[in-house]
Amino acid sequence: MADFHERWADFEALGALVVAASTDSLQDAKATAGEYGLKFPVGYDLLSRDVAAITGAYFDPATKHLHATGIIIRPDGKVAAAVFSTGAVGRLTAKASLGLIRSALTRA
Repeated sequence: MADFHERWADFEALGALVVAASTDSLQDAKATAGEYGLKFPVGYDLLSRDVAAITGAYFDPATKHLHATGIIIRPDGKVAAAVFSTGAVGRLTAKASLGLIRSALTRA
């Protein structure tokens, strides 16, 4: 999330909305947002199984852990790109997201 925070001005310049969603409690989500000084909204208390069912995110039933998922939605509401991680690597970076958003905007 810090990566996206550092590039916040670039997202704003494109008119892109950045939203983070978490299974963390409100208290933990607020602590994370405060730690990084996030300027974008952070959802909280999401249910892992529900998020996985809706988005296709990888859910590990053994650990009940939801893995990172990044989705870029075009202005027309269609998915422009999605990255689903099954471990500690394989996440959208701010730089890659900005490139995908620019590309989606030119095709919108």
